[in-house]
Amino acid sequence: MPYITIITSGICGLVFVALSLNVILFRKNNRIAYGNGNNDILNRKIRAHGNFAEYVPFCLFSLLITEITSTPLFVTIILAALLVIARLIHAYGVLVSESNKKFLPRMIGMILTLSVLMITSVINIYMAVSNLTF
Repeated sequence: MPYITIITSGICGLVFVALSLNVILFRKNNRIAYGNGNNDILNRKIRAHGNFAEYVPFCLFSLLITEITSTPLFVTIILAALLVIARLIHAYGVLVSESNKKFLPRMIGMILTLSVLMITSVINIYMAVSNLTF
């Protein structure tokens, strides 16, 4: 059973709900039904939520494959933890930055997220190729 991915998925699901509620409550309180209402704060909330939704599913899928292909458990745990940390740092960076000049948390979050995706992808390719039989 891929427990690490299951736990990571649960944590990411809770973060996704929090990011969703962040958008929903802001829309409700500011009476903005559609789009961003030309509101920079809402736009950042939408992008934090959207970026999470864009990256996390594929990262979780790649992490799951990594876990079920007998990658050492400590590697899977490190990658899972990095994914959660990366997405939290990125969301924080998008939500709190007052200008595009304060992008360090966003950059760190994206570098870590892409690193997790790249590492799991390389591991998955290696595991598949090393087990091919002709």
